[in-house]
Amino acid sequence: MKTEESFINNISSLAVKRDPILREEAIDTILDIGNRTCARQGMVELRRIVRKLTSDRNEMVRMKATEALGVLGNSRDLQLLSRLALDKAWTVRSSAYASLAVLGHRRAILVITKGFHDSHPVVRKYAAVAAYDLIGCDAVPLVKAVESRYRSLEARVGFLLVLSACGDLPSRVELELMAKGPDKRLASSAASALEDSDAPYRKS
Repeated sequence: MKTEESFINNISSLAVKRDPILREEAIDTILDIGNRTCARQGMVELRRIVRKLTSDRNEMVRMKATEALGVLGNSRDLQLLSRLALDKAWTVRSSAYASLAVLGHRRAILVITKGFHDSHPVVRKYAAVAAYDLIGCDAVPLVKAVESRYRSLEARVGFLLVLSACGDLPSRVELELMAKGPDKRLASSAASALEDSDAPYRKS
């Protein structure tokens, strides 16, 4: 018990350091050690620390804390993650959609689909993948309703991943062509999407 109390005190101390790298380190440590070693009451305190860091002034700290909520959070965090999906930083918004899917509450799909219309193409991609991660191929009609509206290829990768994973051959062919294209960043993104679309759907 004393070891756990000491661990939590050390994390609490890191979480308020002026250096944002140390605050990020606090989140990493919570995920790496705290989630495996702390008892129920200790986890309550660690969640409190993570929730507080989602409002940190530093974008990277907010992003990491948002990601951590997907692992450590519960149904009480749906509202917080919904707010984080409106964060000014696109990195935080992307993480919010991914974490909503990880928590696995199907009603979160109402928030996730709003991400299909985000101003940043990477966020739109994350939202599409999050929809699939949450509800599987039930996401197909939701994706088809919007996928032709946006010209950004980065966002399109996410939409195509969902369609390809659910058996749409033209979507797979398009991803394969992207993966062989001259834009290295886009090609890498498309190649990753092809791998993900081949993986078995993980939700029960």
